[in-house]
Amino acid sequence: TAGHSPRDLPKLQDLGSMLGKESPRLESTPVVRLLVISATTKSADVQNILTQFGAVGFDGLIFTKIDESKPHGTLLNAAVWSRRPLTYFASGQAVPQDIEVATPERLVSLLLPLDMAPEA
Repeated sequence: TAGHSPRDLPKLQDLGSMLGKESPRLESTPVVRLLVISATTKSADVQNILTQFGAVGFDGLIFTKIDESKPHGTLLNAAVWSRRPLTYFASGQAVPQDIEVATPERLVSLLLPLDMAPEA
């Protein structure tokens, strides 16, 4: 869907009505609803987004702009706060090349980068 502000309650209600609280199905295939959030979003704003879109319902999280943000603790926090899985990370403008599956190994590499050598 087109991006909706978590503060635009009428649009969120319309979106919720369109999608329904439960995951819809197309023929025999379930539709997976993913919430897309920029990795550059402040932690407090991520919490608000998760709360507002939680009323609409979503099945997992995509974080974009991974390449534009450090540190990445908010990604893990969002998964914990929402109780939804991280599904994909995006780190650039080239689609689909810059989209990757969010694996535990990739999340750890974002949270604990090897280039964090101690200063001498």
